[in-house]
Amino acid sequence: MEKRLKVSVVQLGELPSRVFHGPSGKELNGSASHEHLIRKIPVDQIKEYNSGRIIKNIKSASKRGVDLIIFPELALSSFFPYFYTEDNSLLDNFFEEGEFLQSKYNRLIADASRKCNIAVAYGYAEKLSQDERYNTYVLIDKDEEIFKYRKTHIPGFLKPVNNKHFQYELKYFKSSKLGYPVFDAQIGQAKAGKVKVGMLICHDRRYNAPYTMMGLKGVELIINGFNTPFSLTCEPDLDKYVYQFHYLPQQGQSISEGIYILSASRAGNVYGVKQIAGSCIISPTGDILKNTEELIEIVLEEDIDLNLSSLVKRQKYDNERANTNVLFKELKVYKDSNSAFKENIWQ
Repeated sequence: MEKRLKVSVVQLGELPSRVFHGPSGKELNGSASHEHLIRKIPVDQIKEYNSGRIIKNIKSASKRGVDLIIFPELALSSFFPYFYTEDNSLLDNFFEEGEFLQSKYNRLIADASRKCNIAVAYGYAEKLSQDERYNTYVLIDKDEEIFKYRKTHIPGFLKPVNNKHFQYELKYFKSSKLGYPVFDAQIGQAKAGKVKVGMLICHDRRYNAPYTMMGLKGVELIINGFNTPFSLTCEPDLDKYVYQFHYLPQQGQSISEGIYILSASRAGNVYGVKQIAGSCIISPTGDILKNTEELIEIVLEEDIDLNLSSLVKRQKYDNERANTNVLFKELKVYKDSNSAFKENIWQ
């Protein structure tokens, strides 16, 4: 059965100065005397801008026949854990409080998803209570079902250590204990049916367990939203490897589990910290089908065939089949009918 999807990865750019021209997270770096500056950050204005960019891209993608469009981690607020404060409540405005549709901005995006008949995924800060704050990623499918993943691997620091440390995500977010679910989401047209989708957020992509656990559940497509700075907060000497640390784990795991991986970044200056780009679409053969390292808002688009996911999976999860000539015959049929299929799988 044909299982093709048109997917769109939106890399959001930096906030324009008319929206935010406030303090840099690096400059504040934990000084209590600067907390009044955090109070002055126009969070509602930032969310209005970001949700507007998301909705504009949804409408545009719908006209191009896109089935699934994805956006970065913390797409609504931008990556605010660069600010440090002893009083977590000072950052409450960056969070969407309560159930998903209680948030005005989530409702607006869900409404755009419904009207445009397109599946949408993006990240936001979720607050259920003062002690339950999560870095959350959500997928709204074409049946208007809402699927959530909460970030498991939280990097950063609990408090300032020295002037080089400026990432306090560990202080503001609770790590999820719900594991790595795989959702049956209605993404494509009727022919494609439901797709087995998993989600990751940023640092999660560096670990083996998420891919293995989702792979055992038959995941076909993994969505990853991320924000990654050029100045790595632990080891600045590793900055020259920042793109390798991003691409290679995803390429290796795409082959291991036979999955497509879509990754969306926010690039450029975010609250005074320069973010890498690296938004990409990776195939089950480990090929980077599309990517960008431009530090601007940019859209990557690709038609993908989920049947390739099934073919690659058989090498790992169906040894009897993989040991016959059947798999190679099917791969040849796939290669002959897809001019973009890379030759290196035959080497």
